[in-house]
Amino acid sequence: MSSRKFSHLTPDQKSQIVVEFEKNATEEKSPSYQYIANWAAEKFKLNPVPNSFTIFRIIRNKNISKRRGKKVKSEKLEKALNSWVWEMYEKGIAVTDSLIQEKASRLLAAINQDLQNSKKVSMKFSNGCLSRFKKRNKFKR
Repeated sequence: MSSRKFSHLTPDQKSQIVVEFEKNATEEKSPSYQYIANWAAEKFKLNPVPNSFTIFRIIRNKNISKRRGKKVKSEKLEKALNSWVWEMYEKGIAVTDSLIQEKASRLLAAINQDLQNSKKVSMKFSNGCLSRFKKRNKFKR
């Protein structure tokens, strides 16, 4: 079993690695990944030095965000449902998962009445959808 420790790089550090790689790259030759790894270790005071495959992955994935997640299908619905849940909370009314799902269906129907056919949103309010809604809006249980 390996006892190698890992250096965790922040998103900012990763972007600096990409900039350094591109700055040193020419049409004929790119800097070696090991060179960039040594540069990063010195610049960010990393111990141990990141391996060259780590540097390769950072450069290959330079345009990919780790927290990309899916966009919400309807911002209007998200805001309206969030406001309704907080309103119920402030009134001291218990809000169950099934109540949120029912209200979301009603709100979506109302929103879709105002939209043209090409812009109507269709979606189910599954338990997974509900769970993600609660997580995004920092609702407990």
